[in-house]
Amino acid sequence: MATALASQIREIKAVLRGREDPLRRPITRPSIIFDPKEAADIDLRTILSLALSGLDVLNELDSRFGKYRNTLFSHTSLEVDREKMVPKEEEKLNISIRSYLRLLSGHLQTPAALKTLEYLIRRYKVHVLDVDELILCALPYHDTHAFVRIVQLLELGNSKWIFLEGIKTSGAPAPRKVIVQQSIRDKGILETICNYASPTKEFQHSRPVICFCTAVIVEALGGIPRLDTDTVKRVLNFVFDGLNPDMRGSQDHKAGALMVVGLLATRATLAPKLAQNLILFVARVAQQDSKQSPDLSWLRVVVMAMVSLVQAQSTQMFPKKTIMILRDIRDFAAILSGLLLDFKIQKFLCLYLEALVDYSTSDDSCRLTLVETMESLPLKDFVERIVFKVLGFCIKLSRQVDSSKLHDAGIWGKQILLVIGNYYPCELQAAVCKYLENSMRNSTEEESVFDTFCLMFDGQLDLPQSISDSKVWFSLEHPKAVVRQATLSQIARTGIIKEFADTPQKLINVQDAIVRRLYDDELNVVQAALSVDGLSILIDHACLFKAYQDILSRCVHIIEKSTSKSSQATDVAILCLVHLVTDFGSHLDYSKEVATILFPFLLVLPKTWKVSLKALELVKQVKWKFYCDKLVEHDPVSCERIKGWDADYVTTINSETIEALANALLSNPQDHIQWLVNSSNTNKLSRILFLLVILKALMICKEVNGSFFKLHKACFPPLVNEWREMESRRIILLSEEFYMEKFDKVCSGFVDQLFSADLDAMNSKIMVCIFWSLVQACAEAAHQDSSEYCCDQILDELFLFFANSPSRNVFRKHLHFLVTRYNKDTFQLLSKYFTDEGFPEEVQIESLVSVSAICSMHTSPDTNMKESSPLQLLFGFSSLLIPLSNKNKDIRASAVSCTENLLKLWRSFDVSRLRNGNDMMLPRGISTAIFGDFLESIVNQKKLIISDVDFLSSFLTSMLSPCPDTLRAPENINKRFDQSTKDGILFFILSSALELSSYGKLAVFSLLKGVGSVIFHVEGLKLLLFELLERRNQYCITHQALPTIESETLCLLLEVFLSSPSSGQYDADIGSSLIKSLKVDGLSSEDPAGPSARMCDCPGQSHACTLYNHLKADVQYDVFSCKWRNGSGLRFKAGVWSGWL
Repeated sequence: MATALASQIREIKAVLRGREDPLRRPITRPSIIFDPKEAADIDLRTILSLALSGLDVLNELDSRFGKYRNTLFSHTSLEVDREKMVPKEEEKLNISIRSYLRLLSGHLQTPAALKTLEYLIRRYKVHVLDVDELILCALPYHDTHAFVRIVQLLELGNSKWIFLEGIKTSGAPAPRKVIVQQSIRDKGILETICNYASPTKEFQHSRPVICFCTAVIVEALGGIPRLDTDTVKRVLNFVFDGLNPDMRGSQDHKAGALMVVGLLATRATLAPKLAQNLILFVARVAQQDSKQSPDLSWLRVVVMAMVSLVQAQSTQMFPKKTIMILRDIRDFAAILSGLLLDFKIQKFLCLYLEALVDYSTSDDSCRLTLVETMESLPLKDFVERIVFKVLGFCIKLSRQVDSSKLHDAGIWGKQILLVIGNYYPCELQAAVCKYLENSMRNSTEEESVFDTFCLMFDGQLDLPQSISDSKVWFSLEHPKAVVRQATLSQIARTGIIKEFADTPQKLINVQDAIVRRLYDDELNVVQAALSVDGLSILIDHACLFKAYQDILSRCVHIIEKSTSKSSQATDVAILCLVHLVTDFGSHLDYSKEVATILFPFLLVLPKTWKVSLKALELVKQVKWKFYCDKLVEHDPVSCERIKGWDADYVTTINSETIEALANALLSNPQDHIQWLVNSSNTNKLSRILFLLVILKALMICKEVNGSFFKLHKACFPPLVNEWREMESRRIILLSEEFYMEKFDKVCSGFVDQLFSADLDAMNSKIMVCIFWSLVQACAEAAHQDSSEYCCDQILDELFLFFANSPSRNVFRKHLHFLVTRYNKDTFQLLSKYFTDEGFPEEVQIESLVSVSAICSMHTSPDTNMKESSPLQLLFGFSSLLIPLSNKNKDIRASAVSCTENLLKLWRSFDVSRLRNGNDMMLPRGISTAIFGDFLESIVNQKKLIISDVDFLSSFLTSMLSPCPDTLRAPENINKRFDQSTKDGILFFILSSALELSSYGKLAVFSLLKGVGSVIFHVEGLKLLLFELLERRNQYCITHQALPTIESETLCLLLEVFLSSPSSGQYDADIGSSLIKSLKVDGLSSEDPAGPSARMCDCPGQSHACTLYNHLKADVQYDVFSCKWRNGSGLRFKAGVWSGWL
C-alpha cells in the first residue's frame, strides 16, 4: 500500500513539474519555433509531446534516433534538472546530449528536428550549457532562418564564435564566405570544424555535414598563400581519420580527405615521413575500394590524389609496404596509362618503376608487376632509368656475391631487358650504350663491366662468341666504334648470324642490334654491317630496305660535301647499291622502289661518278619494265677516262643514257609516266633527269610519226603540275631571254651544264624548252593534218596553260608561235575564249592580245600568211562585240585594242580583189568601205567604251535603230548611215552571232536589244525564236528543260518580238508557238521549265493587245478559253491578260 502510494505521489509531482505556476511563469521564454511570448504560455509537457512527434519522424529517417525516446525525451526527463545533478549523472547526460546534437546536425533542415531541439532548449538549456555543440550542429545551415534563431538565443561573450554576433543584431543569415574568412583568421575555428567532421569508430556524420565542413576546410586552405606547419597539423586529423578504413568513413569522408590531400601537396612543404604516411593511407584507400567497388572513375580519382602528392613533394622512394599495396590495386596499370595521357605523372612513374626494380630482385611478385607495367604503359621515356637501375644492380651484385652465383642473379636482369627489348629496342640500345660510355671513364672498369655482364647473362666468360648472344649484343652496342666494327667483321667471317636467326629466344634480339649498326654514325661500322651475308634472311624486308635507303642518302650527302670521308662514303654507297639490287632487285614488292632509287644515279657527275657507274652496271639486274638493255655499258678503259674526268666523254655517256630512257618512255608513255613523276620527286637530280628525258623524247618524236600525241597526253599534266609547283616556290629563275633560233643548241647544252649549273635555274630553262618543243610539235602535226581533233585539243591545252600562268611573260614567244603557225582558222580557235562562258579573265585578255597580234602581222608588208586569214578576222568582228561589252574593264580595253588593229587590217586590205568573181565570199554590207567607217566610229568612242560598260549598247542602238538612244551616244550618230546600210550591218552582225555559242548569242542580242524588232528581219532570228519556243513546248512531254542561258535568250527575243507596234510584224507560226508556251498548266514557280515564269515579266505587256488582235479568230478563242479555265495556272501577270483581253 505504501509503495503504490509513493508511486502515485511521484506521478503527481511529475505532472505538476510540467505545469508551472501561472503566477511564477516568465513573460518570455527562449524558443526557435515560437515567438518568445507565445513560448512562455506553452508548458513543458506540451513541448515534450511536440518533440516526441518530431522524434518519430526522425526515427523513420535514421533508426539511430530511436534510442533517445527513453532517455532525453522520456516522461521522466520532465523532472531532470541539470544544475542539480551529481557529476557522474551530469557527464552521462552531457554525452547523450552531444551525441544527439551530432546526429541531429544531418537533419536540422527538417521541421521535425527543430521540434526536438525546442525541447532540448527548454528542458536541458543546451543554448546555455552546450553552446559549441549547438553552433556546430547548426553551422551547416548557416544560410537559413533557423540558424539565425538559434544564434539569437546564444550568449557568445568572448568565445571563438564572437564573429557570429552580427547575426543576432541584423537577423540576416551568414554566407559561407564569413565562416571561411574567420577560419583563415582563427585557426582554432578551422581545427574545430576539422575535428567535428572527422569520423570515429562510433559515429559518422551524414552527407550535408561532411560536404559543408569539407567546403569550408578546402576554401580556407585555398585562401592561405602558403600553408605552414601549424595549419597542416590542425587539419591532419580530418585527413587521416577520413582515409583510415578502421574509422569506417563514408565515400564522402574519403573524398573530402583527398581534396585536402591535394591542397596540402601543392600548397605546403610536407615532412618526408608525413608525405610517406599520406601516400600509404591513400594507397590503402585505393586498395580497399578496388576490391569493394567496381567504380573505376572513383578509383582513378584516388590514384590521381596519390600521384599529385608524389609529383608535388620531394619524395625519394616508395617503401616496400606501399609498393605491395599498389601492386594489389585492381587495374592499376590501366589507370596509370590513362592518367599518363592526360597529366604529367612522370615523377610518380619513375619512382614507381625504380621501386619495382629494386624490390623485384628479392620478390618475384614485384618482378611480375614490373613486367606487366612495362607491357601496359608507354614507357619510352623511362627506359634509360630502368636499364641503368638493372645494370647498376648487376654491377653492385657482382661485388657482393661469388662469381659462380652471378649467372643466377643475371636471370632476373635478362628477363627485364628482354621485355624492354621487345617493346623499346632503340631506347634499350641507347641506354646500354650510354651506360657503357659512362663506365669508360675508367679504362680498367670498362673491361670489368663488360666481363661482369657476360658472366651474369651467359654463365661463363670464356664461352665462344658463336654461343654467347649477350657477348655479341653488348659488343654491338659498345661505345667504341672499333669494338662494334670488329664484332660485325667476326660475324661476317664466321657466319654465326644463322645461329641467332634459328634461336629467337636468346637474351636480346641480335637482329635488331645489327639493324641499328646499319644506322651507325661511323661509316666503318656501317661498312662492316653491310659485309654480313644473309641480311635479307635475318632482317625484316621493310626494315632492311629502309636502312639501305638511309645509308645511300647519308653517303650521297657526305660525297656532295667533299669531306675527308667522301672516299669511304663512296665505297659504302657502292656496297649498299649491290646489296639493294641483290636483295630486292628481283623482288616483286620492291623492284619499283629499287628502280626509283637507282634513277638519279644514272647520270654520271663529278662527285658521284663511281656510284653512277656501279648503278649503270646493276640497273639491268632490276626487273623493272622501264629499264632496257640499251643502257650504256662501261669497260675498264671507260672507267679510266672517267676517272681522269674526260668531260666530253662523260657528256656522251649521259646523252646516250638520256636517249635510251627517252626511247623507253616513247615505247609506252602512259604506262611509264607515273613512275617517272614519282621518281622525279625524290631529289633535284632525279627531277633534272626526268625533264631531260621528256625533252629528248619530244625531240625524237619529231622523227616518229604519230608518237607525239601519246607523249603529250601522258606528259602534259605532270609538266603543268611541275611548273605550277615551281611557281608556288618562286624558283622560276630565267636570267636570259629565250631565243628560239638557238633552241637546238640550248637543248644540247643542258647535259654539259649538269657539272656546274644551278639545278633550280636549269629546271626552269629545261621546262621552257620542253613547252617550246610541245608548241613546235603541235604546229608540225597541224601542218601534216595528222589528227585534227588531237591537234585542236593540244593547242587548246597549251594556250590555256600559257595564258593562265602567272609567269605568262616567260611564254610570250610560245604563244606567238602557237597562234601564228597554226594551219587552220586561228580566229575561230582564239575567239571561243572570249565568246564562250567560263574562261578566266587572263585567258580572255590573252586571246584578244593574240588576235590583235595576228591583225598586226597581216598589216605588215613582209607577211607570208594566207590570203584567207584577213577575211576570217574581218568576218569575226561580231565576236569582238562580246568582250567590248564585258563587265571587266581590262577585257574591254584589250577588245578595243583588237578592234583598232582590225580597223588597220581593213584599211590595208585590197577590197577590189574581193569584187572580181569573189562576191560569194562577202556578206551583205561588208563589201564596201562603209564597214570601215562603222569600225572607225566604234574605235573613235574607245575611251567611253572602256570607261562605261553600258555605253556600247546605247551607241549601237543610236547608230542602227530607227528610234535612237541619245542619252549616252553622240548627237546625229543615227544619221551616220542610211537605213539600207544599217540593215546590212545588222544582218552581218546577227548572222555571225547566230554561229556563236549560246552565251555569245545572248551577249550580242542583249547588246542590240535596243535596236528593236528590226533584228527579226534576219530570218535566222525568227527560226531561233521558233526553235526555242518549240523546245519549250516539248518540256511537258520530255521533261528536258531549257538551259538557263537559252531560257534567258528566249525571254530576250520575246521581249523584242512583243515590243513592235507594227501590224505586219507578227508571224503566225511564232504566235501559235508562243500561245502554246503560255498554256502550260500546273507549273510551280520553281519549275525548271523556266521561261514561262520569266516570260510574263517581258516589257512587251503594253503590246500584248496588238499581238492578240493579229491572231486568228480560233487562236483568239483558244487563248480566251484557256485564260478563263486556268487563269491562276497561267504565268502571265494580271496586267498582261488585261492587255490581251
